[in-house]
Amino acid sequence: MDKILLVGRSFTNEMMEAGSVFVREIERSSLHLHAALWIQQTPEDFWKFVLAFPEVRLEGPRYVYKKLRSISSRIPPGQFKIGTEIISVVEEKDRFIQMFKSTIRVDGGGVRFTRNSLNGTYIEDAYIYKMT
Repeated sequence: MDKILLVGRSFTNEMMEAGSVFVREIERSSLHLHAALWIQQTPEDFWKFVLAFPEVRLEGPRYVYKKLRSISSRIPPGQFKIGTEIISVVEEKDRFIQMFKSTIRVDGGGVRFTRNSLNGTYIEDAYIYKMT
């Protein structure tokens, strides 16, 4: 039985690990991942897993979500899976992604970005896996 990740207002080790596994699987696929991060914009918000791909612009978000569901099915049983209801797919040229890219570059590992502003936009918390 699949272990579906539950998210709330606190960032957990399960979220960090599930994101890492999912990013690794995406990078083995035909999708072109430009950015991957967990984000909580305000302390009252639930965490969201944001992924940026050129395919969102070229093929549409439905195409990308379908590919992500297929990728998720390859994650081994016993590891947490991220449900599409907490994933937000955006274009690689999305304003929010570009704001992060102007300041942060990450390609492997992970970087925590807590209680900071980027170009005048306050970010409560983020965990960034990839930002290229």
